[in-house]
Amino acid sequence: MPCFTLLILLLAATAWSADGRAVTPAPREGGVYPAWLERIYQRIEADLAQPEDLKRVTMLLIGDSITYGWRDQQELWQLHFRNPHRGVQALNLGVAGDRTEHLLYRWRSRSAGGMGHVDSPHLHPAVVMLMIGTNNLFVPEESPDETVEGIFTVVRAIEGRFPTATIILCSLLPVDPAHHPQPAIKVPRINALLAQRVAALGDGPLVWLDLQASMVGQDGQPQATLFADPVHLNAEGYRTWWRALEPVLTRILGPTTPR
Repeated sequence: MPCFTLLILLLAATAWSADGRAVTPAPREGGVYPAWLERIYQRIEADLAQPEDLKRVTMLLIGDSITYGWRDQQELWQLHFRNPHRGVQALNLGVAGDRTEHLLYRWRSRSAGGMGHVDSPHLHPAVVMLMIGTNNLFVPEESPDETVEGIFTVVRAIEGRFPTATIILCSLLPVDPAHHPQPAIKVPRINALLAQRVAALGDGPLVWLDLQASMVGQDGQPQATLFADPVHLNAEGYRTWWRALEPVLTRILGPTTPR
C-alpha cells in the first residue's frame, strides 16, 4: 500500500507537536514484548489470516485495552457485533497499552517496517470505530493538544487506508481523579477539542460519539457502577457504550436489531 505508507511518512514529517511522539509511528517500548502482549498480537494475526472472514467484516474496532476489552464481553460481542441477523460483522484490532504512536506503527505496512495490521486486501469495512488516547494521558509531558493531534493523525491514517468508510471517533472515557488526578484533568479538555474539530468538519464520514456524558454522574465523576477499575469498563460499562453506539450504527448501516 504505497499511498498509505506515503501518507504516514508525510504526517510524521509535518508533525507540529513538541517532540512529535504522539504523531510518529513507533513500536512498543524496547521492541521486546512481554508474553501477554505477544498473545494479543498472535490473536490479531490469527484473525487476519482468515481471508474469507475478512471479506465479511463490516466494522473495525481499533484502540487500546478499552477496545480490546470487548473480547471479554462475549455475550455482548456475539449479540451485537457477530450476529449475522444484525448486519454487523466486526473485527477487534484493539491492543492493550497502545498509545497513538503505537497504533500508527501497527497500521504501517509491513513493507515500510510496520506491523501491517490493515495490509490485507480483503478488508473493506464500512465502519471504523476508534477509541485511542487514554494511554497518552499518562505521559506527563504530553499536552492535551498533542494528544488530540495524535488522535487526528490516526483518523487521517484511517481515511487514507479506508477512504469510503465512516469513522466513528469515540470520546475518551472519564478517569478516576482519586487514583489518577493529572490524567483525569486532561480528559475533558481533550474531548472538548476533539468534538470541536469534528464539528468544524461538518457533515461527512467522521462521526463524533460522546461516551463521557453517559459515564459520569451529576457530580461529573466516573460512575463507579460502570468501571472495573479507575480506567477500564465493566460489563455494564460496555452495555452503556453499546446503547450510545447503536443509534449511530443504525444511521450508518441500517437497523441492527432482528425484525
